[in-house]
Amino acid sequence: MRTRPTTTAAAVLAAVLASGCASDGMDSPSAFADRDPITVAVRNDNFLDMTIHAVASGRSERLGTVTTGQTKRFELPQTMLLTDLYLTADPIGSSNEYRSPRIPAVPGDEIVLTVRAYLDQTYYHVR
Repeated sequence: MRTRPTTTAAAVLAAVLASGCASDGMDSPSAFADRDPITVAVRNDNFLDMTIHAVASGRSERLGTVTTGQTKRFELPQTMLLTDLYLTADPIGSSNEYRSPRIPAVPGDEIVLTVRAYLDQTYYHVR
């Protein structure tokens, strides 16, 4: 029995297209497992306790609370590693809020956020 050239060509084309759609694993959760985390160290020199959020791709993730006069370390969720990143410090009992500029951090970096007594003097650096 002879096969028709169009049937064979269609089978080859389907195989090529299917292999082109195969995932390289970069978007799977296990692809992030090998990366070092980004850590955030927050020093709170404000007289109010602070709730700290990481904001990436429009999504806010609560990292935790830092008590007055304390320093606390957080680890960013793996899903936030490859996006535009901002930090917010929200004083408990106040309507003010600090929002950082975009932070250029990569896996393995530590972001140090120093919350000052006056929120407009708050700053960060990456190391």
